[in-house]
Amino acid sequence: MIDFTPFKAEETLIAPVLLLAGVIITICLAWRTRRLPLFPGRRYFLGMLLAAAWWATAAACESIATLPSDKAMWAELAWLGIAAAPTCWALFIRAYVMGEYKPVRTHWRVLLLIVPLLIAGIALTNSLHHLMYTRITPQITETGLRMVYLRGPGFYLATGYLYVFMLLSMITVVNAWPRASPVYRSHYRGFALAMLLPWIANIGYVTNTFLFYGFDPTPFSFLLMTMVFYWLIGRNKLFDLLPVAHTVLLDAVPDAVLVLDSEQRIVECNSAAAGLPGLPEFSIGSHLQQYPMLNDVLKPLLAEKTKDRFDIVLGRPERHFELKKVLLAHHNEEVGLLLMLRDITHRKLAEIQLKDAMAALEAQLETNLQLQRQLHEDAIRDVLTGLHNRRFLDELKTGLEAEFVRSKEPLAAVMIDIDYFKRLNDTYGHYAGDQVLRTIATFLQSSIRQSDYVFRMGGEEFLILLPNTSREQALIRASTWCTKFAAFQIPLEDEAISVTFSAGIAIFPADAESIDILINLADKALYQAKESGRNRVTCFDPAA
Repeated sequence: MIDFTPFKAEETLIAPVLLLAGVIITICLAWRTRRLPLFPGRRYFLGMLLAAAWWATAAACESIATLPSDKAMWAELAWLGIAAAPTCWALFIRAYVMGEYKPVRTHWRVLLLIVPLLIAGIALTNSLHHLMYTRITPQITETGLRMVYLRGPGFYLATGYLYVFMLLSMITVVNAWPRASPVYRSHYRGFALAMLLPWIANIGYVTNTFLFYGFDPTPFSFLLMTMVFYWLIGRNKLFDLLPVAHTVLLDAVPDAVLVLDSEQRIVECNSAAAGLPGLPEFSIGSHLQQYPMLNDVLKPLLAEKTKDRFDIVLGRPERHFELKKVLLAHHNEEVGLLLMLRDITHRKLAEIQLKDAMAALEAQLETNLQLQRQLHEDAIRDVLTGLHNRRFLDELKTGLEAEFVRSKEPLAAVMIDIDYFKRLNDTYGHYAGDQVLRTIATFLQSSIRQSDYVFRMGGEEFLILLPNTSREQALIRASTWCTKFAAFQIPLEDEAISVTFSAGIAIFPADAESIDILINLADKALYQAKESGRNRVTCFDPAA
């Protein structure tokens, strides 16, 4: 019989990738299983995992190999794992089901070791006797080199050996079923289901009715089976506890425990359940409706299918309980519910107190933060004009200087001073002077961009910083401000007056290497403007 099936070119790498991934997973499972506490058959379970890894590795190498001799060699090497895996499998099932920690007798161990080696030896020397494969023919397909194996008597004898151990495993599980507890029966169902996977896959391969991407599907299914076995053992913790009288066990539990049947009748409870608030001693066989206080709380929760934990409140004064419900099933049919009620009143009260304290603390922190923000805002704002003051400039200039050194963009500084401000104060009074300061502050704020900064430096001096602004652009903008402001009529009590200002401009980094020097140079340019006749704008000129 020929077990060759061509497949699509894009699928040529799927099989080796899956097989090698399976090898890694199997080795990881073996390492993790080795670290678990001792359980019946652990040694055989590890042997099964390693044999499966060997089998999958050989199959992957065969699919990757490019020479016919290499492919045939890996197909023959795979037989060591093929023969060892079912042997270890059957021994593991026997040890687990019978709960035996003692090793198999010596003569059986020797025999079970010799048989896989004998099978592997027959496969590796196939070229001498052709017992395993009567003919191996390389065949070139559109996807590459594929080997056609014609099976000999050795192949079918080895396959029969494999099937014997699989059959023994199934018989062991079936025989243990009638006398097993419901918990162990769920284990055995999983074992039986997992055992069918490699059996069905191998039958499909032997009969040439099913291939997995052109390869023997058995190593794929066998690796899946080992994962199922590990889940059953690792996640369910063996369930090998000795039986204990359930009444003693329930009374030893400090939490209230109620067991309800499918009709919501109380079929079991412990002594702690009698201490539930406002409830008399429970009577076995009574319906939950006979206890209205508990029934009103539990009825909607018992109908809830998506959750199994709830926080409930019972009694006056109120007591808090954590309710956990566990579905009780037998033969896949729901037979009742187990309810556990843990008193968490002290914890809830502590949580409420902590929550209130945290809320009060957060409110206080928010108040403090608002106060700090307000104090900081007051500290960096000029009271009269509302503009930022020199303190805010000191906070800003270090970061601003670093930013413009990095970006290499120009930063223009425009220093403004109101012309003849002292004469204005002497003539119209300080109220008029304040009105002029407020007016020019409003004017400057409305004239700058969102990215610009305006400061009151003190007295009648103002500073405007213009990011990404060249000397020519700064001169145009400042001259426009100067012209527009000179046309303003500032209303006083009895009349309206017009005021002018002078301005000086310096550019960073063309004129200065720091913000402090930039401001100083802009101030010098301002005095040049005043000396030139006021009501004008002057750019810093080192020669002047």
